[in-house]
Amino acid sequence: MLIVAGVALLWATAIFGRLGYLQLYRHRDYLLRAQHQQQRVIEISPKRGAIYDRNMHALAMSIKVDSAFAIPNEIKDKALAAQLLSGVLGLPADLVESRLDSSQNFVWIERKLTPEKSEAVTALNLKGVYTQAENKRFYPKADLASHVVGFVDVDEKGRAINLHDSILRLRYRKGVASPESMIPNHVYRIEISGLSTGNYFAPGHRLRIELAGSNFPNYERNLHTGGHNYDESATRPARIDILHDAQHPSFVEFTTMTR
Repeated sequence: MLIVAGVALLWATAIFGRLGYLQLYRHRDYLLRAQHQQQRVIEISPKRGAIYDRNMHALAMSIKVDSAFAIPNEIKDKALAAQLLSGVLGLPADLVESRLDSSQNFVWIERKLTPEKSEAVTALNLKGVYTQAENKRFYPKADLASHVVGFVDVDEKGRAINLHDSILRLRYRKGVASPESMIPNHVYRIEISGLSTGNYFAPGHRLRIELAGSNFPNYERNLHTGGHNYDESATRPARIDILHDAQHPSFVEFTTMTR
């Protein structure tokens, strides 16, 4: 009996010692682990204010739309889920599956869904796949006054990133050895070649092109006088018209690649 009691006492001491070690010494570590598993932080951009013209017609406003996200560790058959989501979202199945295979606790599947796609995702009733309401910028007048109103990206951030710039001194459009001034009110075909660059445009991103008669201080100043800019101080206003019609189809040419 004494041996049995001793073994029981030793066993109880070991158990209570282990419990004390976990609850007292390792308390904070396990608390953080529990919070990491039980709590999720989803950053949602605040609603941006509407912009109106002088007649109180909206030029830019924010509307509520749904975005689809996943909790990868809740999805048992990721390949099947990817196939189902691919069908309703119109995304490649391998792309969706790569997102579901993430080691993160939270991944976006597709942002700013149409009402039809949101309903289709909800109708799948997939465990681990959910929707979250977000704000999407809407422009009732399309590009009207766009340089004043501005645009926002998919994260509702009103910023523009300069991907590339290029320049051509039109006096030397035929070469440095053959300078030729332009005649006012004449139409010229100008080709400006750009450097090699690449960028991924997410859904909701826009491509903006700006044309100007000068880009100082990035490049040498242009005083629009036809003289030598390095020894002049007077400037002259210049008007640049970009034609875009059937006879003058101005365009930007670039190569696209699928992911």
